[in-house]
Amino acid sequence: MLRTLDTGLAIVGEREDGLLEMRFKTEDYIIDLDFIQETWEVFNELDPVDKALLVVAGKYGNITKEAREVEMFRTDSYNAFKAIAIVVPSIHKRLLGNLFFALRRKKTRLPLQDVPN
Repeated sequence: MLRTLDTGLAIVGEREDGLLEMRFKTEDYIIDLDFIQETWEVFNELDPVDKALLVVAGKYGNITKEAREVEMFRTDSYNAFKAIAIVVPSIHKRLLGNLFFALRRKKTRLPLQDVPN
C-alpha cells in the first residue's frame, strides 16, 4: 500500500492501483458510532474523490443498532467514492446485508456490491 491509516478496528489505505481498502484487524468486531466517525475522518484524510472503496469484512463482524440507524453512506466522506465493494465471507451475512440495503428508506446513490471471498 502507498499509505495506510490505522483505526481502532481496521487499517485503511490507498493501494498502488488507486483503490482505497479497508481491512478489519480481527474476524470478530463490533462497528459502533465511534468507529463510523473515525472512518469518516480517515476517508477525508485519504481524499476519496473519484476512487473506489474495497471493504474486507471479518467473519463475525457485527454492527450496533445505533450505528445501523446512521445514514453512513449519505455523507460527504462516502459521496466522493465512485463505488463500494464489500467482501463478505459468509452467505448469511451477505443475505442480511442485501436485505438491509434493499429495505433502507434512503438508497445510496453509488454502486454498492457485496461479494464472497
